[in-house]
Amino acid sequence: MSKPFASLAAVIAIVGAFSIARPAPHIADAACFSTRPFGDVDSTYSVELADAVWMLRDSVGLFMPDVYCGPVDVNCDGAFTPVDSLDIMAYTVHAAYQQLQPCPEIGAVVSQP
Repeated sequence: MSKPFASLAAVIAIVGAFSIARPAPHIADAACFSTRPFGDVDSTYSVELADAVWMLRDSVGLFMPDVYCGPVDVNCDGAFTPVDSLDIMAYTVHAAYQQLQPCPEIGAVVSQP
C-alpha cells in the first residue's frame, strides 16, 4: 500500500474507533443538490477527501453526517464498494483511477438522484 493511502487508512481507523454509535444513516433530501459534481456525497458542491471518508465509513456501517447524499458508484462497476472511496482519494491527489465506460469523470457536474 502506498504511503498516502496507508496514512489515510490509519486516520480512518482512529476516527472509526472513537465514533459514537448513532441511528441508521440519514440521507438528506432537501440539502442534496440534484445537480452536483460526480462523487460529491456531503453536499459541499466539490469532491474532496471528506467525500471518500464518508463513503468508506458508510461501506463499513459507521455513522454518517446529517447531510449525506448517499454513496456514489464512481467507477461505474455496478456496485458501491470501498474501491469507490479509493477512486475519490486518488482523484483528490491527482493520481490515476480506473472507471468502466461510459462513466462521468469524478468531479464532472452531473444530474444525480
